[in-house]
Amino acid sequence: MEVADLRRLLKLQTRLLQHIEPGQPTTEPPTVLGRAVDPLQYLTDTALTAGLILLSWPATRRLCPSRTLAAAIDTEVELRLRQSDASSAAARRGFRSPWAAPPTDALACAALLCITHKLLGKPSPDSARDTFQELIDRAKHDPRTANAIRTSHGAPARSPRSSDALRCEAP
Repeated sequence: MEVADLRRLLKLQTRLLQHIEPGQPTTEPPTVLGRAVDPLQYLTDTALTAGLILLSWPATRRLCPSRTLAAAIDTEVELRLRQSDASSAAARRGFRSPWAAPPTDALACAALLCITHKLLGKPSPDSARDTFQELIDRAKHDPRTANAIRTSHGAPARSPRSSDALRCEAP
């Protein structure tokens, strides 16, 4: 890993820890699309956005800060596609989709968090809407991942805060 990546990831780790440590007087509340949120909401939006990044990859490659981090996500997505193909019958019987779990590879997880932090750090829902819409469209029109973004009711999974940026039609 390059020194620049290591510095970037350590800075991000420090920032994320500040978001979730309660009661620290110098800690600013986390923000999602320009609005202060509680740590639980921040983590919810982070998890949903990270999932959307995986489902729409490689459309978000341009947001990844380095080739090394992008390669880690490439590997993670390929693994999930293989797991998804192998478990499609199990998924129909109600087993959890491989797209729902966080990455087990630390570098892939860190790379996803870099992109997620960048997207959620946009100043307003309007500034992120086009990007989120592109990712949703990519994921729901890719036959390999389209079903993973549906809830049991057939609508895209959304959190209350990030839904401001995700004003889109159900697939």
